[in-house]
Amino acid sequence: MANAEMARLRASRRFGLWDRIEYQVLIKLAFALCLALALAKRLTGRRDKENPHASAIAEARSAAHAAIGYAYLA
Repeated sequence: MANAEMARLRASRRFGLWDRIEYQVLIKLAFALCLALALAKRLTGRRDKENPHASAIAEARSAAHAAIGYAYLA
C-alpha cells in the first residue's frame, strides 16, 4: 500500500513540474508578443490611459500574466 501511495505522489509531482514548465514557456511567449505590441503602441503615440508612466516592459509583463492566467482558467 505504501508503494502505491509513493508512486502516486511521485506521479503528481512530475505532472506538477510539467505544468510549471508549460506555464513558464507560455509566459515567455506571451511576454514577447505583448512587448512587441507595447512598443508598437508607444511608437504610434498611444499610451496606456490607466498608467501612462509604466514602462513597456511592465505593461508587457502585466498583460502576459493576465492573458496566460485566463488561459489556464479555461
